[in-house]
Amino acid sequence: PGARGVAHASAAAGGPDRAGVERLLERSIAADVVTTSTPLLAELAAKRGKLSFVHRNAVGQEMIALASQLGRRPVDGKVVIGYGSGTPTHDVDFEEVAGALAKILESYAKVELWLAGPLTIPESLVPFENRIRRFPLTDWRGWFELMSRMDIALAPLERENIFCRAKSEVKFIEAGSLCLPVVASKIDPYEAAIVDGVNGRL
Repeated sequence: PGARGVAHASAAAGGPDRAGVERLLERSIAADVVTTSTPLLAELAAKRGKLSFVHRNAVGQEMIALASQLGRRPVDGKVVIGYGSGTPTHDVDFEEVAGALAKILESYAKVELWLAGPLTIPESLVPFENRIRRFPLTDWRGWFELMSRMDIALAPLERENIFCRAKSEVKFIEAGSLCLPVVASKIDPYEAAIVDGVNGRL
């Protein structure tokens, strides 16, 4: 009696809009204990007087089984760099890598850029649209199948944004299940997971 339970907080669970973040905050305030997917979220919960624990995201057995079944299936004669976007809010994140991608596409004719989900192509990449393939937003199975054809996965985040700093390293984990190299922004979630030059690049 009197117990209000446990709330789980993740940057993704709040949703990309203010209302989503406010719902997440209300649940966390109402709970006695808060579990989070990242240390920064746990730190923010603790500042509000909540007992908080970090329970990091991971891939499940079903994901591991599909990754093992798929393996890597590179596209002959191409180097495929890929990025998956779940919401239009990732346009800002993708700007972090647009300049570097433009230089790569200009320098290497065999490179293709594959983009899945809602994303506005930055102006700097428009000249290379003939080597940019678009794919619709898909479930995790479709995303794993698409990743299995890639050579490099991107995980950019807006570096000065606390919402991005509170996110987890899930893109790195998913790609890792397929032994797919990841280039990620040097920001909290990826700095915690990636040893630069060993199991990814920051």
